[in-house]
Amino acid sequence: MKKITIILAITSWLLASFTLIQAYLTQNLLSLLPIYAHNSPQGPLGWSLTVAIIFSILSIVLKQPKK
Repeated sequence: MKKITIILAITSWLLASFTLIQAYLTQNLLSLLPIYAHNSPQGPLGWSLTVAIIFSILSIVLKQPKK
């Protein structure tokens, strides 16, 4: 289970990075705002960052099974 959450966390961080890079290259950084408004994530960057943080915390909290 821990391996799956690590893979999902890495994928989410890569998606957030890709979203930022794409917005920078097309000069649409302001279109990503707001990232977080009215107590909920907004847009693709806000959701990918939220999911990445959640999966990162889960991968730290979950224990590796003993062999």
